[in-house]
Amino acid sequence: MPTRAEIKPKVVGKFAAIAHKPVSAIAESDDLEVDLGMSTTIRRAMVLPYNGIINEYEGGVSLTMDETGDLETVKESIDLVTKRANGDDS
Repeated sequence: MPTRAEIKPKVVGKFAAIAHKPVSAIAESDDLEVDLGMSTTIRRAMVLPYNGIINEYEGGVSLTMDETGDLETVKESIDLVTKRANGDDS
């Protein structure tokens, strides 16, 4: 089962690429819309990279666009991807 520490750099790396910022400039407290400039449409589109990470792990449970569109912070995103990569769909 993947740990949060294993998932975090993968998720933050996706944000860095989209926000055109270095990984070191992204904090867990960052707001996806305000700090990283990610509209609801972009947050919904994150379903693809998030599910790519989740699918690296056996038993991972995919996310939906609605779930990813509702995420507000980097921390929430890391936590949800970690939870789903571990097969928890609650």
